[in-house]
Amino acid sequence: MYRTGLRGVGLALGLSIAVFGTAASASEPLRFLSKQYRELQAITQDFGSKTANGYFLSQGGKCHLTLMVAERIDAEQHQPLSAARVRVSLSPLQHAAIDSSEGQTLSFTCSENAAVMLVEKDHYH
Repeated sequence: MYRTGLRGVGLALGLSIAVFGTAASASEPLRFLSKQYRELQAITQDFGSKTANGYFLSQGGKCHLTLMVAERIDAEQHQPLSAARVRVSLSPLQHAAIDSSEGQTLSFTCSENAAVMLVEKDHYH
C-alpha cells in the first residue's frame, strides 16, 4: 500500500530523503524543535524555504507518513507553486529525514508502538 520513497520531486525542490533504522549518533547537530503528533493529527512544519504538511496512520505496527512538500507561499506572489507528495512507511523507532537546500532538516521518528510520530527540526551549518 505505502512504499518508502519520494515521488515527483525535481531538483528544483532541493530536497533529499533518507531512511534510517538506528538511533541518532552523538555527532548529529543540536535539535532545536521537537514535537509529537498522534495519528491523523495535522503535521505542519516550515524548514528553510520549504513547508511540509501531512499526517501519519498507524497500520500493521508501522507509521505510514504522508507529506506534501512545497515552497512556502509568498503572500505577494500570485503564481501557484507545485508540491511533491512524500510517502514513507516506518517501522517502530525508524526515522526518515528531509533536508532543505538551506541546511535545515526535518526528522520523523515512529514511536515504539507506532502510535506517535516525533518530528524534530535540525539546522546544519
